[in-house]
Amino acid sequence: YEIIEVTGVQTCALPISSCENCSGDLETECTSCVAPDYLNEDGTCSTSCSPGFYESGTDCLPCSGQCATCSGGTPTDCESCSGATYLDGSTCVTDCPDGFYAETTAPQRCLPCDGTCDTCDGESETDFIGCVAPYYLDPTGACVIECTGNTFENPTTRNCDPCSSNCATCRSPTAAECTSCPANTFLEGTTCVPTCASGTFG
Repeated sequence: YEIIEVTGVQTCALPISSCENCSGDLETECTSCVAPDYLNEDGTCSTSCSPGFYESGTDCLPCSGQCATCSGGTPTDCESCSGATYLDGSTCVTDCPDGFYAETTAPQRCLPCDGTCDTCDGESETDFIGCVAPYYLDPTGACVIECTGNTFENPTTRNCDPCSSNCATCRSPTAAECTSCPANTFLEGTTCVPTCASGTFG
């Protein structure tokens, strides 16, 4: 470069790069760039800012915190995230809020769970962790309206919890609240018994 000093400012006279002003004769010694190029932190000029930086006037300034890309310098200006953080709106978080799961590929967003579940690890039914009323989480990980098989609806946990092994179907985990019985046993009231009481038949 040929450097011309005018009133204390070194102007790069040869337009080999888009340096407008510089502090030396290297491409990494730009102090301002010819529009519409941007000044990078390393003293070079480019037509756009590198990932991890945003355009501010004619400068490229660093993104904040865990932002991989951003539109500004605050933690709420993220467009994608770096490391083990996930984009929740325009902020990078280490854990997605309830009702959302972490996308493991770029841009690493917090995506909403299926409408039947309140917590999940992913978008498929096998990724559900908890269900919203009136749904219950069954043993396969799906949210269902009615529990089937050897399970019953637990309104406290919103899970399909297992019945007692004495019951085929039930209303609670105790052996005293069966609604049907396994093979070779008989329902007496709400209990499964091996033989019917005298005066009754199975």
